[in-house]
Amino acid sequence: MVADARASLDAGYKRLGKAGDEYTTWDQWNNTVGMKNMDRRTLYAIASNQGGQFSQDERDAAHSIMTQQESDAMVAADPFSQDPAAGFKAAINYLDAGSPEEKASLQWAEARGGAEWAYQQCMLEKSQTPENVSTGNPVVDLFATAGFQLTKTNDPSKSVQDMPAYKQATKLWEELYGHGQTISLTV
Repeated sequence: MVADARASLDAGYKRLGKAGDEYTTWDQWNNTVGMKNMDRRTLYAIASNQGGQFSQDERDAAHSIMTQQESDAMVAADPFSQDPAAGFKAAINYLDAGSPEEKASLQWAEARGGAEWAYQQCMLEKSQTPENVSTGNPVVDLFATAGFQLTKTNDPSKSVQDMPAYKQATKLWEELYGHGQTISLTV
């Protein structure tokens, strides 16, 4: 996977005439370098710097493309911004389609828990019963709980990171998956 990702990027750089850097445009990353044609597992390998073979610019580009894919799924499900629950349900489906490597990351668990909480909250605000969208992953469940804890505080000065369940989630992830190292998708 990592070798193929590196080879794909290097072939794209030949088409581009230079290595990707901070001046490489979105269009160049997507079309000339060819990241839009990479599957999600490959993009995640780049974004998470698997094998330590990818530059920060490459990682940032892959992360941006994955973020755009999630956003596109949400907009497709709620094109007129009239049913945010549908958009968050689409985000859940997008996240659930991630690779095992992606699903083992703290960032995935946090995003999945946040999407789950947002979907459920939107449904409850419409006085509708949300579908059971739980993964059964205890870390994801704690991140979703943190969202509900934040809602109950009704305190705009607080953030989800201030909630006890958020802190429990990060601690549990470290115990289950971290083994002293984290994989960051951002700078």
